Amino acid sequence: MIRPAQEIVRGIDHLIVMVQQLDRAESAWRALGFATTPRGFHQTGGTANHLIMLEKTYIELLGMADPTTPSPYRAMMESPGLWGIALQGSAEQTYAFWRAQGLPACAPAHLARAVDIEGQRELARFQLTMLDRSADLPFLVFCCEQLTPQFVWQKGQQPHPNGAVRLKELVMVAARPVTRSNWRMRRSSSASPSPDS
Repeated sequence: MIRPAQEIVRGIDHLIVMVQQLDRAESAWRALGFATTPRGFHQTGGTANHLIMLEKTYIELLGMADPTTPSPYRAMMESPGLWGIALQGSAEQTYAFWRAQGLPACAPAHLARAVDIEGQRELARFQLTMLDRSADLPFLVFCCEQLTPQFVWQKGQQPHPNGAVRLKELVMVAARPVTRSNWRMRRSSSASPSPDS
């Protein structure tokens, strides 16, 4: 049985801000009064990040650690800014719900990155499922299940000098809003064989 959406998605896990240069981006956010975590390196994809921890959520500054590694995010990093919304919840349940709604999504996959906690190396692990990107959905929307939250929200994390505590709301503005129904209709139309085929 597929559970209702409001029982599967529990809110925003984090936001992804793509950056061209991690050093410069970290300095810019620090100048705005935000504290950042030490740089973390993903085990795959050649990416690295700094996190801006908030109450129950965070902002991820994501960039390339190894410029020679192929990455599907490289084009986004060439146009830096907010590119992704990670939802809180079960990756398996979210994937089942999206598929039941006829939405194209990738099967749940695992991601990990090393973190240093009090001089000890630990592994932060996640399970992700993501909606397919398209012309109608050019940014990243995915569910990020925190398998080791204690390694992300660490005790004694530095407060933000500007006083920021939580993400109150996220407002998205679109010139041509796309509803689920007409998005599905467009995808169905584009997937139909042409008269010449």
